[in-house]
Amino acid sequence: MTTSVRDFTTKAFEFAGIQLAWEGEGVNEVGREVKTGEIWIRIDPQYFRPVEVDLLRGDASKAKTVLGWEPISDLDQLVEEMVQADLTS
Repeated sequence: MTTSVRDFTTKAFEFAGIQLAWEGEGVNEVGREVKTGEIWIRIDPQYFRPVEVDLLRGDASKAKTVLGWEPISDLDQLVEEMVQADLTS
């Protein structure tokens, strides 16, 4: 399973009670709050990688094989825990 940064960000804002609508393309894309129209997300080219790759995907198979690790949270649970931790700190 893969998740884009945009989808991850949308989920995080939803857990914080903010619904985003995405507008524009490329460096002109913004995430705007649906209720107020306020822009919360802007693309900043300074954070682009020097050489972009098409797909980055983690592989937990070695952790499963060597350590016997199994995930206990799905993506939604992980995002919610991260947002809650940020909101309470």
